[in-house]
Amino acid sequence: MHLTESRLREIEDRLAKITPKPWAHEWSGNEGDVESGHGVVSMAHGEICRLRGHLPVAEQAANGVFIAEAPNDVAELLTEVRRLRARLGEQA
Repeated sequence: MHLTESRLREIEDRLAKITPKPWAHEWSGNEGDVESGHGVVSMAHGEICRLRGHLPVAEQAANGVFIAEAPNDVAELLTEVRRLRARLGEQA
């Protein structure tokens, strides 16, 4: 799949509209009690999302960390795509 310039702009536009960083993952509830506990992705002013379900705590934590780090990861990947395209002199 080739990321067109239009597709890159769509991704950048979505990223620009999210709740400002930093985001963090935290565990709320009893560590190991998935029924009463849940993962929370939050920022300074409150929750962004809660992770619930019958998943092992370690898997919920991994999902939470992935979600919390996604804005940073996507921004870094977009920057790297732009840098590499500029280096190659490529315009998609």
